[in-house]
Amino acid sequence: MKRFCVKCGKETNQLINSLCKKCFLEKNKLIDLPKKIIIDVDKRTGRLRLGAAWIDESDAVLEKFIEDKVKKLIKQKIDFDNLKVQILREDSVIARVSLDALVDNVKLGLVEDIELSFRRTLSDASMKLSSNYHEAIIQVRFLEKTNKKIEQEKVEEVLAFLKEHKKKIELSAAVDIKNQVGGQDIFVGSNKAAKIVATKLARKYNTKIIYSNKLLGEDKHGKTNYRHTYCIRFPS
Repeated sequence: MKRFCVKCGKETNQLINSLCKKCFLEKNKLIDLPKKIIIDVDKRTGRLRLGAAWIDESDAVLEKFIEDKVKKLIKQKIDFDNLKVQILREDSVIARVSLDALVDNVKLGLVEDIELSFRRTLSDASMKLSSNYHEAIIQVRFLEKTNKKIEQEKVEEVLAFLKEHKKKIELSAAVDIKNQVGGQDIFVGSNKAAKIVATKLARKYNTKIIYSNKLLGEDKHGKTNYRHTYCIRFPS
């Protein structure tokens, strides 16, 4: 014999606290999801701040970000599975959250939408790079006199290597390039990136790096700061 919902009278054996699925969900909110989530976007690079990191935008990274947020919001006593997040892009960007929850052995299918709002700002790295901040200089030089075409090719190679490390080191970028006698100086935001790139190029061309640094002083925390220079002498 079927039981019935004490609120609407619907006959069903799937009751939760004497309520049918519909009436139970009208009275109880299993997940308190926000209606809107504001996400910072770096107006210089288009990267999104998801947690502490700045990441290239894609539906996949947004879906993973929302999924992790939902898992933290779900009450611990609720058993759930089939959690999915789908990014919908029409007039606005929506994260559609769906999951199955098990309450008193009754499966409840839930679907809720979260509006994603993007706030244009600048990351710390972008602010530094836009003000020509640099921790290192890569000097492109040659063992023998060479022509401008070869010189420019090596500069472009340095820039390409820096770009490869951009995802992991946000300051891996050239903020300025200056012509010098015998080559060019590339001013790099990150010393770590400059060192990695200089080392890779030196190994590739079987040459040595001439390293030097210049004391800049101390910051407000008492840390000593240096500007690092990596001179690579390429074969002509």
